[in-house]
Amino acid sequence: MIPAREINLGNIMIHPNSGEPCVIEPQDMLSIMERELNGYNQNYEPIPLDAEWLERFSFKQVKLDRTPFYELTIENIKFIYYAGNLDFGVMGISQYEFVRMPKIKYVHQLQNLYYCLTHTELTKKEI
Repeated sequence: MIPAREINLGNIMIHPNSGEPCVIEPQDMLSIMERELNGYNQNYEPIPLDAEWLERFSFKQVKLDRTPFYELTIENIKFIYYAGNLDFGVMGISQYEFVRMPKIKYVHQLQNLYYCLTHTELTKKEI
């Protein structure tokens, strides 16, 4: 179960009725919070982060040696995702300092991290 505090408006999650990805809207947030307050399990499911979702968010695959990774550069921040060990990191372009982040396993976690660092929404393109 994902706590309601980890879910934000605009996050993409699996809708409990359709089983399809959906964007969390205000009415969804109210439902999620109400269920949690009443002791019920949250019924929206997280979407595992994979190559297809990274590409939807405009990450580009880079192959160096044997370790493929995905990267996305926005202004002075580079987001890096190592596919082999599901490790995620952020690097400041001007300082060249790589900071490992906690294991980012789900789409909504990547969206939340991106928003915290850039103050803009991570938007997806259709592939």
